[in-house]
Amino acid sequence: MSKVRLLPAAEAGFLKEIECCSMLLKVFLLAALAIFLTCTPTVAQTAAPVALNVTYSTGGGADAPRLLMKLTNTSGQVVRLRRLMLPWATDVFAMPIIITEVDPPKRKLKRQYTVSHAEGTLLLSPGESAQGEISLLAFKGFEEGVARTALIVAWRWRPEYADRRSADELSGRLTIGQSIGHP
Repeated sequence: MSKVRLLPAAEAGFLKEIECCSMLLKVFLLAALAIFLTCTPTVAQTAAPVALNVTYSTGGGADAPRLLMKLTNTSGQVVRLRRLMLPWATDVFAMPIIITEVDPPKRKLKRQYTVSHAEGTLLLSPGESAQGEISLLAFKGFEEGVARTALIVAWRWRPEYADRRSADELSGRLTIGQSIGHP
């Protein structure tokens, strides 16, 4: 068996080629790692253990009109949810709501935020429900807007367990009132 010995010039070129491939491999691995870290949630998510039913109500009281919300445990086990993160618990971050006019000028109504001090845990047994509401009067121009045109109310909420794990996002929308061109 004969040994092949590279000439010094050829050996240097060969090493540069390996070094270049090594650098490309490093760049590729770093890019793959960055994509993996970007796409990987830092908090484990599971399928939503609850169903959220949202309806519109104009029925009496100081907070009419409002969204009525019913949360039902659809899992086969007890669900422990953080009270601060219930859809009706706080305006700031628990459940973003967007209200937009259907007809021009198609304004987006701005919400006046309030602070909640809801603490503790809500325990829901399988099939058990909890209810709450959000006043739509917290949205500047709501009464004028609904008198003039239809309003689209859109929301999203991600259940958060007591141990701070989150579940799949729940979202929906409904239309309140009538659009001028659509009876």
